[in-house]
Amino acid sequence: STTIACNVAASLAERTRTVLLDLDLVRGSVASSFDLRPRYTIADVMASADTLDKQLLDNALITHERSKLQILARPDLPEDTQRITQHGIARLLGILGRSYDYVVIDSVMSVDPVYAETISAANVHLVVMQLNVPSAKNAERYVGMLRRMGIETNRIKIVVNRYVKKGWDIDPSEVERSLGLKLNWMIPNDYKNAIAAINFGEPVVLRSPRSEMSLAISELVEFLCEQPALAQAA
Repeated sequence: STTIACNVAASLAERTRTVLLDLDLVRGSVASSFDLRPRYTIADVMASADTLDKQLLDNALITHERSKLQILARPDLPEDTQRITQHGIARLLGILGRSYDYVVIDSVMSVDPVYAETISAANVHLVVMQLNVPSAKNAERYVGMLRRMGIETNRIKIVVNRYVKKGWDIDPSEVERSLGLKLNWMIPNDYKNAIAAINFGEPVVLRSPRSEMSLAISELVEFLCEQPALAQAA
């Protein structure tokens, strides 16, 4: 999911003002995916949650020069995640939403208050999965949670990552029946380019723009930009 988030955000940043927030607070790898070493993180922003404004936030963000994408990294130390609060996240998302055309969040499956705040604020939820049994079961659980939280079905989009036309464990139609949703997008399996991009610290859409994976992600971005919820947000 981090690969999808980073590549979608980099593609959007080439068009308009975009920020990427790493909310995988313990294991997140957004900054390293862009070969960046941020001086400040989301934990530092939380220290000023009550007085947070755009100027303070601008100082905490780090820019990926090639794409012009703005990034707010996860905490350096796992214990610093305790500094992140629901109130702070709410204020942060409010400022980001007013300052940028697109806010992309790399998140995790959780109902912790911090994540519940993010779920409520998001216009579109991309659920990234693979066509295997464990991934399909987790996707079904997460989609069920979103529905119980009152998220409208048209705001939930399913993205299949590492898709191969032959050799998947589960038929796509079976997944659609279990989720009660269409599989909106397929990202082809391209391990060679994907792992090279991660190791090099530059998203696939920038490093290998003509690869099948990059073309599929670019088309995914076009699809997302056509969604009424995102158009309204922008």
